[in-house]
Amino acid sequence: MAMTLPEMLNLSTLTPLTKGVVYSIVRESPLARSIPFQDIGDLSVLMIENQGLPTPGHRAINPTSISEKKVPFGQRSETLKIMSDKITVDRQLLNNRSSHVNPMAASIEGYSKAVAYELVNQLINGDPFTNTDEPAGLVYRFKNDGRLSDGSNNPATQKRVVDANNTSPDFTTAADRNKLFNAIHEAFSIMDGGAPDIMVTNRQVILGLSSAARNAGTLFSQSRDQYDRPLTTFQGVPIVDAGVKPVGALSLATANQILPTGTTDDLVTDAIYLFKWGPTMFTGIQKQMMETIRFPEDAGTFPLNTVAFEWAYGFHLVNPFSVAVIRRAA
Repeated sequence: MAMTLPEMLNLSTLTPLTKGVVYSIVRESPLARSIPFQDIGDLSVLMIENQGLPTPGHRAINPTSISEKKVPFGQRSETLKIMSDKITVDRQLLNNRSSHVNPMAASIEGYSKAVAYELVNQLINGDPFTNTDEPAGLVYRFKNDGRLSDGSNNPATQKRVVDANNTSPDFTTAADRNKLFNAIHEAFSIMDGGAPDIMVTNRQVILGLSSAARNAGTLFSQSRDQYDRPLTTFQGVPIVDAGVKPVGALSLATANQILPTGTTDDLVTDAIYLFKWGPTMFTGIQKQMMETIRFPEDAGTFPLNTVAFEWAYGFHLVNPFSVAVIRRAA
């Protein structure tokens, strides 16, 4: 059974330390907390993937036979990747009377936020060809999965890609707003069930969407998430910020965004990614729940107090109609 990270917080098998890490990830990234993860119990496994649909037949009364139909499934080997680090704090920094913040607790929380950023970064940009330690992200799959790729790296001709062609738009004009609305509606129409569960983009596109909403009326609405933060929705589907890569995350530099802004003609610049979650759609996979381990002091680690983090995880695309991307949305 697949569970999201918020659902995992209810597991009695999680240690309090691991629950704290999971809570920080959940609070930091609305996309990370929406991904369901399925335990597969191994580092590499053959997973089924949908490759099409059968053609239903018709029959007469009292037929001599009826045709046998099979849904065409293929198999793909998915290999989990291991996110693994140690967090260390000098023992003399702990339990200082003048300190109002526990340095180890602050370090673990900061690292947990970085895990949230990195999870989303790998979901989009993970490239096992460039770095064999990374899981396969969506950009890699759009270029290499025959159900999503046309066999080239040209984003203009990839399958399941809608081109909004909206570089440097002025959302006070109806023409640019309609380009965006048409692209979103077209992307919805090619998703399984006619709508995604969530859309993810960068903060510049979200600002553009807000501007379009102010000038267009009721297509967009504002609500709040469980942490009382503003949340933009398009016809009920949340639109969230992908955020920034963990390196230099606090700078919020444009070039450091997971989905950057600019004029580059690719699959990430000012893009909107759409996801449909589920065990027969698109899901995260893990060997088991992430682990956070606190080590006792010993001669080998003195004078450092050490906490380690490990998570063998990846992603699996079962149904190609569970993902889509809108290029050049703003």
